[in-house]
Amino acid sequence: MTVLRSVDPGLLALIEGRLGSINPEPGYFIVNFGSSLEVLTADLPTPVRANIHGVVGTERAAGQPDRISYVTFLDSNLDGTIYRITNDGTAQPVQSVADFAVQEVNRTYNDDITL
Repeated sequence: MTVLRSVDPGLLALIEGRLGSINPEPGYFIVNFGSSLEVLTADLPTPVRANIHGVVGTERAAGQPDRISYVTFLDSNLDGTIYRITNDGTAQPVQSVADFAVQEVNRTYNDDITL
């Protein structure tokens, strides 16, 4: 899960098949659910979906402050296990967090993936 506080435009997200801007609302945080929550809830009636997102490069006019965002990542210990919750509420182990992290980095930065 990523909790993001942003006060300037620049965040992009894939919504309904289109990449578009997310304009920040003053006083609110943006929460992105990651791939491990997607795995955890995959078999539930309403699964959580991770979202493709990024930040567009911006140019600042002379004298304007830089765009600044800060993020807090809530992540798992690499020695842990990724689980999936089944419809009966039991947790089934899927793979180690370390293996999942390698898989996600490879998937995220694979040059063959296009939007």
